[in-house]
Amino acid sequence: MVDPRPFLPRIRPRMWGNSQPMVLHANGFKFREWRGLRKALFQRVPQGRLECPADLEIITWSTYSRPTTIERCCEHFKVPLRVLRMPQSDWLPMLKIKMAWQAALECDKAYMMGLDASDVLLLGSPADILNRFHHLQPLRLLYCAEMHIHPRRVRALRPITLRERRSAKSAREMPFCYLNAGCWIGETSAVRELYGKWWAAVEAGDLPAPLGNQEPKACSSEQGIIRWFYLKEAGIAIDRRCELFQSTYIPVNLRGKFKSNINISWPDDATKQVHCESAGDAGKAGGDEGK
Repeated sequence: MVDPRPFLPRIRPRMWGNSQPMVLHANGFKFREWRGLRKALFQRVPQGRLECPADLEIITWSTYSRPTTIERCCEHFKVPLRVLRMPQSDWLPMLKIKMAWQAALECDKAYMMGLDASDVLLLGSPADILNRFHHLQPLRLLYCAEMHIHPRRVRALRPITLRERRSAKSAREMPFCYLNAGCWIGETSAVRELYGKWWAAVEAGDLPAPLGNQEPKACSSEQGIIRWFYLKEAGIAIDRRCELFQSTYIPVNLRGKFKSNINISWPDDATKQVHCESAGDAGKAGGDEGK
């Protein structure tokens, strides 16, 4: 079987060229090149097997019966993927916490990786991703980092936002200082323990206002809930230097300074780099798939 790794595009964060993330997260779909890159990946990279360790389980969440982007990606590269499905009519993003916790209770593998369904591309071997995570231990959980504050209008999260920014400044690793819950990797025991504790807090209503005191759809962001808790826990970090995960969205207030945040090059044309810029308010390119 063909090894697809020599054919995969390479991502280089423009702010630190020595990183080479292996998961691309086009969060919010505000990424001009998303459709073209997704199409090119399946056309230009031959089907083959990317090694997935026996002690790693990869999960995603979906409300659709048709294959989402990450499902197609894992099928293309013969990577085992567990899809946690729920009807669209019952869906709230916060349920990703409950579903991940339940999956961890059933998982007999040492590590888990969670990837959003519709806006994530796997551009490296899960074995290499897990190996790189091992070098970052004693971390228990590592989340994708991004420039964008989400949810931005929740006053209860302002203290967390300040702590995130101060932590990033002390490490001189701005501007990827905010947690993105759409991509993560960690110990199954940590997912079992922490996601169980966080979901118990959701069910008990033990959340700061307005996270806990609004209609469900208004406080449904699992990212807001996880951001509230994660800085209070030991062994959790965000991937500020984009060593594993690369988000693409550039918020409005930073677009003048960071007109693009990554370069993408293909092995058969390495000298030609595609400058991937935020699409701003140009619309949700590629937004035809659900989570």
